[in-house]
Amino acid sequence: MDLLLPKSKIVREGERALSIRAQEDRGREWADEHGYCVRKVWRENLSAWSDVQRPKYDAAMSAVLNGEVP
Repeated sequence: MDLLLPKSKIVREGERALSIRAQEDRGREWADEHGYCVRKVWRENLSAWSDVQRPKYDAAMSAVLNGEVP
């Protein structure tokens, strides 16, 4: 499986967001518990505005749609 790890550079006041490292740790733990191997980790640290280009997100979604990863 692949891990897509988004982290917004801008976080709303009072909102708690997991660090990219914490997301990866949780994702790898989940994969191990469920018998999956992590094939690729996609890290994205951008603002989540609608007009922002998200090349890592696009590549991760292409990997799923192209059958590279289930």
